[in-house]
Amino acid sequence: MQLKPNVGQWLPSALIGFALAVGADRALAQSDQDYIVSLFDDGTTQGWNYNYGGAHCTTEFDPGMNRGPVGGGEGSMKVTIPFDLSTLAGDNQTDFETALPAPLDLTKFTQLHFSVYVDPSSAHLSGWGNSQLGPIRPHIRQPNWSGDVSINPSSDSQWVGSDYGTWHDYVMPIDQTVAANQATLANTGILGLQMWSGWDGVGLTNQVIFWLDNVWFEANTNTAPTPPPVVSLSKAGIPGVRISMDGSGGQWDRQAISTPAPNASYIWTAQGGYPVSYSLTITDFPSVAPHLGYEAHMYIVNQDTAPAGNDTGGSPDWACPDLFIFRIENHVTTSYTTNADIITTNLTYDAMAQIQWKTNYPNANATNVPVLVFPPSALGTWTVTFTDATHGSLSGPGMTSADFTLPDEAVANSFSPSASFVQFGCFKNDGNNDGHNNDASGAFSHVAISGTANPIDDDFSGTTLTNKYAWRKTSDNEVLYIAPGTAWFIKWSLPAFGFNPAVAPSVTGPWTQLAASGQYQVGTNTIGGVLASALPQGNKAFFQMVKYPFVKLQVLMPGETSAPNTPTGKTGTPTVQAAGVAFNVTVNAVDQYWNVVPATDEIAITSSDSGATLPANAKLANGSQTFSVMLNTASPPDFTVTATDVTDSGKTAGTGSPTTVQ
Repeated sequence: MQLKPNVGQWLPSALIGFALAVGADRALAQSDQDYIVSLFDDGTTQGWNYNYGGAHCTTEFDPGMNRGPVGGGEGSMKVTIPFDLSTLAGDNQTDFETALPAPLDLTKFTQLHFSVYVDPSSAHLSGWGNSQLGPIRPHIRQPNWSGDVSINPSSDSQWVGSDYGTWHDYVMPIDQTVAANQATLANTGILGLQMWSGWDGVGLTNQVIFWLDNVWFEANTNTAPTPPPVVSLSKAGIPGVRISMDGSGGQWDRQAISTPAPNASYIWTAQGGYPVSYSLTITDFPSVAPHLGYEAHMYIVNQDTAPAGNDTGGSPDWACPDLFIFRIENHVTTSYTTNADIITTNLTYDAMAQIQWKTNYPNANATNVPVLVFPPSALGTWTVTFTDATHGSLSGPGMTSADFTLPDEAVANSFSPSASFVQFGCFKNDGNNDGHNNDASGAFSHVAISGTANPIDDDFSGTTLTNKYAWRKTSDNEVLYIAPGTAWFIKWSLPAFGFNPAVAPSVTGPWTQLAASGQYQVGTNTIGGVLASALPQGNKAFFQMVKYPFVKLQVLMPGETSAPNTPTGKTGTPTVQAAGVAFNVTVNAVDQYWNVVPATDEIAITSSDSGATLPANAKLANGSQTFSVMLNTASPPDFTVTATDVTDSGKTAGTGSPTTVQ
């Protein structure tokens, strides 16, 4: 029996208001469970830098200003912002941020603390903000830029500067009640502070200066344990690429796989001969009536005129000025019949397939439609074939081949580039943004490009998406590869940090760790593939989530990546290091299967290089920590780095792979 997933969605937040949230000064009262982001006591800004905004702020370490704590290093971060409402009226803001050492599960914390000292010379706002400096919006996101959200969307900004010339400690509560934010809160990699200083023509028009110190998250130490994850199963479907519209609440979500980099030639006019064909085989598509508008497509794009990043972005149909489109979507035709003065509305559900193109038209939708047909379904193989530079045809199941012609000047001017790319993907296309295509997905089992200098013929029979071609995803979460042999998808709810799936032939066991392939996050869930070969023999299998204990440490050298459920727990080869140059190593607390386990133990670093420059002991944060190491002796022999648990000697020490030093 197929169990239909009930996958949660993430809804983006907006800057909806300004509110004051001031709490007691706990700058000197942190607990072992708290997460310290930046105390600015090591002579650096600890990774804080300008991120975006019209007012390009600068950040610098200032040893002469310090909020504390007593006994710690001296210093804070000085922030200078050149606000100018006259020239930055539409973007009088700045944002500065830092990457966290490890993904931070904010569901384990209650409040963000930070301290601010505003330079008395900085102007007060006039007519807005009660003569304060301005609002700071703490927000978090994942490293791939998804899921940006305020830590408290209902009152998302903290006003600062009511007391110029003195340190003030601020507290921003973390909203744990908004279910749509849980996926972001549980997978935070970046913390940012966004500051506005202009609104409706009123605001600052001069340089402002303030100092930031003691940025930390307060642990939630007074709540019941997080409940265990809920597990469900669904059939995997046909091997290939599945694209799910679950990562965004917006109607414009488009995701795809893109042809390999670097720049190559895929456009039909640059091949020297004809015919040139592009095809996409759709093997799964959402039902028409409940999922009107859901679309599959091929984008053939002139990369010479495409903005940077659009070859791996989801919206070249909007941003790129020159492209050719095949698209097919769920469609309804409305007709009316009259009988005895009674008007009856008739709805016919089918598919709508189109050829579209645009040239020299950036940031706009394609409006030229040389082919428009209404086949019964989107399922099957769709092929666009060019017989020369300006003539071609569209063929597909349930339709008669339709010819089209493109203008000579459009092709000559815009479709003869030296570089191009092709995307095969899907578009959420909710229309009125009512969410009716949330959770909808489509899949294709074969794509092909023939007659080009870089032909492609991929039936997705490899163990990974990149086995045959270096396909690139527009999203790690929404573009899923279904490897041959995948029988099921297992889904478990978040937060589930430290939990991993296990399988058994009966409810009494024996239970074994289940390596769910291609894991990705969708809303409030983790989804992974289950290979048929991983299932117990017989016609029954039982699944559960298990939190295995922290038993050992793992050391990842530069060039290595964590790979749970493998013999060594990692992939990759250590990169060669230069003697006397510092580099970072990652230390993880792991279970017997190399899964990261939440832990806050203190870790000591040693090395087989007796002349190495080693870091001070530091505590793990959510089971992980980054340490700066400098090896000062050239190989041979190759040297190793070892991590030892100072808190619990019963945990097995971890030694990194031997690394060459030159």
